[in-house]
Amino acid sequence: MNCRDFSEIVDSYLSNELLVETNHDVIRHLEHCRDCRELLAERRELRARLKGAVVRADYSQIDPAFAVRVRDELRSKFERPARSFAGMRLAFAGLAVVIIAVIGIALYVLSTRKSTEQAVLPPEATPSNVIIPPEGTQVVPAFLVEVSRDAFDDHKNCALAHKLKERPISLEKAARTVDAVNLGFDRDVMDALRERFGNDAKLIKAHYCVINGRYFTHVVVALANRTTSVLLTKQTDAERDSADPMPCGSDTNLSAACFSSGGYAVFVVSDSLESETLQVANTISGAVARHISKAKVAA
Repeated sequence: MNCRDFSEIVDSYLSNELLVETNHDVIRHLEHCRDCRELLAERRELRARLKGAVVRADYSQIDPAFAVRVRDELRSKFERPARSFAGMRLAFAGLAVVIIAVIGIALYVLSTRKSTEQAVLPPEATPSNVIIPPEGTQVVPAFLVEVSRDAFDDHKNCALAHKLKERPISLEKAARTVDAVNLGFDRDVMDALRERFGNDAKLIKAHYCVINGRYFTHVVVALANRTTSVLLTKQTDAERDSADPMPCGSDTNLSAACFSSGGYAVFVVSDSLESETLQVANTISGAVARHISKAKVAA
Protein backbone atom coordinates (compact mmCIF):
# COMPACT_ATOMS: atom_id res chain seq x y z
CA MET A 1 0.00 0.00 0.00
CA ASN A 2 1.23 3.51 -0.84
CA CYS A 3 0.19 6.96 0.40
CA ARG A 4 -2.23 7.53 -2.46
CA ASP A 5 -4.02 4.22 -1.74
CA PHE A 6 -4.31 5.13 1.92
CA SER A 7 -5.71 8.62 1.22
CA GLU A 8 -8.51 7.02 -0.81
CA ILE A 9 -9.67 4.70 2.01
CA VAL A 10 -8.86 6.69 5.15
CA ASP A 11 -12.53 7.47 5.83
CA SER A 12 -13.54 3.84 5.34
CA TYR A 13 -10.77 2.83 7.74
CA LEU A 14 -12.04 5.25 10.41
CA SER A 15 -15.59 3.93 9.91
CA ASN A 16 -14.46 0.27 10.25
CA GLU A 17 -15.74 -0.53 6.77
CA LEU A 18 -12.64 -2.29 5.41
CA LEU A 19 -11.91 -5.98 5.13
CA VAL A 20 -9.64 -7.50 7.76
CA GLU A 21 -6.86 -8.00 5.22
CA THR A 22 -7.08 -4.38 4.10
CA ASN A 23 -6.97 -3.20 7.72
CA HIS A 24 -3.74 -5.13 8.18
CA ASP A 25 -2.26 -3.47 5.07
CA VAL A 26 -3.24 -0.05 6.43
CA ILE A 27 -1.68 -0.74 9.84
CA ARG A 28 1.58 -1.92 8.24
CA HIS A 29 1.70 1.21 6.07
CA LEU A 30 1.01 3.54 9.01
CA GLU A 31 3.89 1.99 10.98
CA HIS A 32 6.36 3.35 8.41
CA CYS A 33 4.65 6.52 7.07
CA ARG A 34 4.54 9.63 9.24
CA ASP A 35 2.64 11.66 6.63
CA CYS A 36 -0.25 9.19 6.57
CA ARG A 37 -0.29 9.01 10.37
CA GLU A 38 -0.66 12.80 10.42
CA LEU A 39 -3.41 12.64 7.77
CA LEU A 40 -5.23 10.00 9.82
CA ALA A 41 -5.00 12.14 12.97
CA GLU A 42 -6.27 15.22 11.13
CA ARG A 43 -9.18 13.32 9.61
CA ARG A 44 -10.10 11.77 12.98
CA GLU A 45 -9.99 15.22 14.61
CA LEU A 46 -12.23 16.68 11.91
CA ARG A 47 -14.80 13.92 12.35
CA ALA A 48 -14.77 14.47 16.11
CA ARG A 49 -15.27 18.23 15.66
CA LEU A 50 -18.18 17.67 13.28
CA LYS A 51 -19.81 15.17 15.61
CA GLY A 52 -19.40 17.49 18.60
CA ALA A 53 -20.81 20.43 16.67
CA VAL A 54 -23.91 18.49 15.67
CA VAL A 55 -24.49 17.08 19.15
CA ARG A 56 -24.18 20.54 20.71
CA ALA A 57 -26.39 22.25 18.11
CA ASP A 58 -29.67 23.74 19.27
CA TYR A 59 -31.74 21.48 17.03
CA SER A 60 -30.22 18.40 18.72
CA GLN A 61 -31.34 19.38 22.22
CA ILE A 62 -34.56 18.21 23.93
CA ASP A 63 -36.59 20.99 25.51
CA PRO A 64 -35.67 20.84 29.25
CA ALA A 65 -39.22 21.58 30.36
CA PHE A 66 -40.58 18.75 28.23
CA ALA A 67 -37.95 16.32 29.52
CA VAL A 68 -38.69 17.17 33.16
CA ARG A 69 -42.44 16.88 32.61
CA VAL A 70 -42.16 13.46 30.96
CA ARG A 71 -39.71 12.20 33.60
CA ASP A 72 -41.96 13.31 36.49
CA GLU A 73 -45.04 11.87 34.85
CA LEU A 74 -43.39 8.50 34.26
CA ARG A 75 -41.98 8.42 37.79
CA SER A 76 -45.36 9.17 39.34
CA LYS A 77 -47.07 6.47 37.29
CA PHE A 78 -44.55 3.75 38.07
CA GLU A 79 -44.04 4.60 41.75
CA ARG A 80 -47.79 4.71 42.60
CA PRO A 81 -48.68 1.53 44.61
CA ALA A 82 -51.97 0.92 42.89
CA ARG A 83 -51.73 1.44 39.15
CA SER A 84 -54.80 1.22 37.02
CA PHE A 85 -54.71 -0.26 33.58
CA ALA A 86 -55.48 3.17 32.15
CA GLY A 87 -52.54 4.62 34.08
CA MET A 88 -50.22 1.97 32.68
CA ARG A 89 -51.37 2.75 29.19
CA LEU A 90 -50.67 6.44 29.74
CA ALA A 91 -47.21 5.69 31.09
CA PHE A 92 -46.32 3.53 28.13
CA ALA A 93 -47.72 6.14 25.80
CA GLY A 94 -45.42 8.73 27.38
CA LEU A 95 -42.46 6.38 27.07
CA ALA A 96 -43.32 5.80 23.42
CA VAL A 97 -43.36 9.56 22.85
CA VAL A 98 -39.85 9.86 24.31
CA ILE A 99 -38.54 6.95 22.23
CA ILE A 100 -40.03 8.37 19.04
CA ALA A 101 -38.56 11.79 19.82
CA VAL A 102 -35.10 10.32 20.42
CA ILE A 103 -35.24 8.31 17.18
CA GLY A 104 -36.35 11.38 15.25
CA ILE A 105 -33.53 13.48 16.68
CA ALA A 106 -30.97 10.76 15.89
CA LEU A 107 -32.13 10.55 12.26
CA TYR A 108 -32.02 14.34 11.96
CA VAL A 109 -28.51 14.48 13.45
CA LEU A 110 -27.24 11.86 11.01
CA SER A 111 -28.68 13.66 7.98
CA THR A 112 -27.39 17.01 9.23
CA ARG A 113 -23.94 15.60 9.90
CA LYS A 114 -23.74 14.31 6.35
CA SER A 115 -24.67 17.67 4.89
CA THR A 116 -22.25 19.43 7.28
CA GLU A 117 -19.35 17.21 6.17
CA GLN A 118 -20.15 17.97 2.55
CA ALA A 119 -20.30 21.70 3.27
CA VAL A 120 -16.85 21.71 4.87
CA LEU A 121 -15.19 20.51 1.66
CA PRO A 122 -14.98 22.56 -1.55
CA PRO A 123 -17.09 21.41 -4.54
CA GLU A 124 -14.16 19.88 -6.38
CA ALA A 125 -12.80 17.89 -3.42
CA THR A 126 -13.85 14.60 -1.89
CA PRO A 127 -12.94 13.22 1.54
CA SER A 128 -10.61 10.67 -0.06
CA ASN A 129 -8.30 13.05 -1.89
CA VAL A 130 -8.03 16.22 0.13
CA ILE A 131 -5.70 17.26 2.88
CA ILE A 132 -7.62 18.55 5.86
CA PRO A 133 -5.60 21.38 7.47
CA PRO A 134 -5.99 22.68 11.03
CA GLU A 135 -9.09 24.71 11.75
CA GLY A 136 -8.91 28.26 10.43
CA THR A 137 -6.67 27.52 7.43
CA GLN A 138 -7.52 27.03 3.76
CA VAL A 139 -8.46 23.66 2.36
CA VAL A 140 -5.99 22.58 -0.31
CA PRO A 141 -7.75 21.77 -3.63
CA ALA A 142 -7.59 18.12 -4.65
CA PHE A 143 -5.56 18.83 -7.80
CA LEU A 144 -2.81 20.57 -5.83
CA VAL A 145 -2.70 17.71 -3.32
CA GLU A 146 -2.23 15.20 -6.12
CA VAL A 147 0.43 17.18 -7.99
CA SER A 148 2.35 18.00 -4.79
CA ARG A 149 3.63 14.40 -4.70
CA ASP A 150 5.19 14.86 -8.13
CA ALA A 151 6.56 18.25 -7.06
CA PHE A 152 8.35 16.63 -4.11
CA ASP A 153 9.73 13.91 -6.41
CA ASP A 154 10.95 16.47 -8.96
CA HIS A 155 12.73 18.47 -6.26
CA LYS A 156 14.44 15.34 -4.88
CA ASN A 157 15.34 13.71 -8.20
CA CYS A 158 16.07 16.80 -10.28
CA ALA A 159 17.18 19.65 -8.02
CA LEU A 160 19.01 17.51 -5.46
CA ALA A 161 20.00 14.11 -6.88
CA HIS A 162 20.02 14.87 -10.67
CA LYS A 163 18.48 11.45 -11.43
CA LEU A 164 15.86 12.26 -14.07
CA LYS A 165 15.13 9.52 -16.61
CA GLU A 166 14.66 12.07 -19.41
CA ARG A 167 17.03 14.94 -20.14
CA PRO A 168 15.48 18.38 -19.43
CA ILE A 169 15.26 21.02 -22.16
CA SER A 170 15.88 24.75 -21.87
CA LEU A 171 13.04 27.13 -21.11
CA GLU A 172 13.63 28.86 -24.43
CA LYS A 173 13.13 25.61 -26.35
CA ALA A 174 10.12 24.70 -24.22
CA ALA A 175 8.60 28.11 -24.99
CA ARG A 176 8.95 27.43 -28.74
CA THR A 177 7.80 23.82 -28.73
CA VAL A 178 5.49 23.42 -25.72
CA ASP A 179 4.13 26.54 -24.01
CA ALA A 180 5.05 30.23 -24.29
CA VAL A 181 4.71 30.59 -20.50
CA ASN A 182 8.20 29.07 -20.15
CA LEU A 183 9.96 32.04 -21.73
CA GLY A 184 11.37 34.32 -19.03
CA PHE A 185 9.70 32.49 -16.16
CA ASP A 186 13.04 32.14 -14.38
CA ARG A 187 13.81 35.84 -14.82
CA ASP A 188 10.51 37.01 -13.31
CA VAL A 189 10.80 34.58 -10.40
CA MET A 190 14.36 35.65 -9.63
CA ASP A 191 13.50 39.36 -9.85
CA ALA A 192 10.83 38.89 -7.20
CA LEU A 193 13.12 36.83 -4.96
CA ARG A 194 16.04 39.24 -5.23
CA GLU A 195 13.79 42.16 -4.40
CA ARG A 196 12.82 40.38 -1.18
CA PHE A 197 15.98 38.46 -0.26
CA GLY A 198 18.72 40.43 -2.01
CA ASN A 199 21.97 38.60 -2.64
CA ASP A 200 20.75 35.61 -0.61
CA ALA A 201 18.76 34.55 -3.71
CA LYS A 202 20.92 32.91 -6.39
CA LEU A 203 19.77 31.08 -9.51
CA ILE A 204 21.19 27.56 -9.78
CA LYS A 205 19.44 26.37 -12.97
CA ALA A 206 16.19 26.59 -14.87
CA HIS A 207 14.74 24.12 -17.38
CA TYR A 208 11.66 22.16 -18.46
CA CYS A 209 11.61 18.58 -17.14
CA VAL A 210 9.34 15.57 -16.62
CA ILE A 211 8.84 13.40 -13.53
CA ASN A 212 6.28 10.59 -13.11
CA GLY A 213 4.82 11.59 -16.48
CA ARG A 214 4.15 15.19 -15.38
CA TYR A 215 5.91 18.17 -16.97
CA PHE A 216 7.23 21.05 -14.89
CA THR A 217 8.80 24.40 -15.60
CA HIS A 218 11.53 24.12 -12.96
CA VAL A 219 13.58 26.95 -11.43
CA VAL A 220 16.15 25.88 -8.84
CA VAL A 221 17.27 28.60 -6.45
CA ALA A 222 19.72 28.87 -3.57
CA LEU A 223 18.15 30.86 -0.74
CA ALA A 224 20.49 31.38 2.20
CA ASN A 225 22.33 28.18 1.19
CA ARG A 226 19.12 26.15 1.04
CA THR A 227 18.14 24.59 -2.29
CA THR A 228 14.61 25.62 -3.22
CA SER A 229 12.53 24.56 -6.22
CA VAL A 230 9.89 26.71 -7.90
CA LEU A 231 7.77 24.46 -10.11
CA LEU A 232 4.99 25.38 -12.54
CA THR A 233 2.67 22.94 -14.33
CA LYS A 234 -0.53 23.18 -16.36
CA GLN A 235 -3.83 22.54 -14.57
CA THR A 236 -6.78 20.69 -16.00
CA ASP A 237 -9.60 22.82 -17.35
CA ALA A 238 -11.90 21.69 -14.53
CA GLU A 239 -9.69 23.08 -11.78
CA ARG A 240 -10.18 26.58 -10.37
CA ASP A 241 -7.45 28.94 -9.22
CA SER A 242 -6.76 29.03 -5.48
CA ALA A 243 -6.95 32.36 -3.69
CA ASP A 244 -3.55 32.58 -1.99
CA PRO A 245 -0.43 30.49 -1.40
CA MET A 246 -0.96 27.85 1.27
CA PRO A 247 0.98 25.00 2.90
CA CYS A 248 0.78 21.95 0.67
CA GLY A 249 2.07 19.05 2.74
CA SER A 250 5.45 17.64 3.69
CA ASP A 251 7.75 14.78 2.67
CA THR A 252 10.44 13.60 5.06
CA ASN A 253 12.37 16.82 5.83
CA LEU A 254 10.83 18.80 2.96
CA SER A 255 7.93 21.25 3.03
CA ALA A 256 5.86 22.67 0.20
CA ALA A 257 3.65 25.68 -0.43
CA CYS A 258 1.36 25.92 -3.43
CA PHE A 259 -1.09 28.12 -5.27
CA SER A 260 -2.64 28.32 -8.73
CA SER A 261 -3.00 31.19 -11.14
CA GLY A 262 -4.27 31.56 -14.69
CA GLY A 263 -4.75 27.84 -15.16
CA TYR A 264 -1.30 26.86 -13.81
CA ALA A 265 -0.33 25.24 -10.51
CA VAL A 266 2.78 26.56 -8.76
CA PHE A 267 4.79 24.80 -6.04
CA VAL A 268 7.66 25.93 -3.83
CA VAL A 269 9.57 23.00 -2.29
CA SER A 270 12.51 23.22 0.11
CA ASP A 271 13.99 21.82 3.30
CA SER A 272 13.15 25.05 5.12
CA LEU A 273 10.48 25.43 7.77
CA GLU A 274 6.91 25.44 6.45
CA SER A 275 6.54 29.12 7.34
CA GLU A 276 9.68 30.01 5.38
CA THR A 277 8.59 28.01 2.33
CA LEU A 278 5.21 29.75 2.46
CA GLN A 279 6.98 33.12 2.64
CA VAL A 280 8.80 32.32 -0.62
CA ALA A 281 5.52 31.37 -2.29
CA ASN A 282 3.93 34.63 -1.15
CA THR A 283 6.94 36.55 -2.45
CA ILE A 284 6.68 35.20 -6.00
CA SER A 285 2.89 34.79 -6.35
CA GLY A 286 2.27 38.27 -7.75
CA ALA A 287 5.17 38.05 -10.21
CA VAL A 288 4.04 34.61 -11.38
CA ALA A 289 0.47 35.83 -11.97
CA ARG A 290 1.73 38.78 -14.03
CA HIS A 291 4.08 36.53 -16.00
CA ILE A 292 1.29 34.10 -16.90
CA SER A 293 -0.98 36.95 -17.97
CA LYS A 294 1.72 38.43 -20.22
CA ALA A 295 2.45 35.03 -21.75
CA LYS A 296 -1.21 34.52 -22.61
CA VAL A 297 -1.44 37.95 -24.23
CA ALA A 298 1.73 37.29 -26.24
CA ALA A 299 0.42 33.93 -27.41
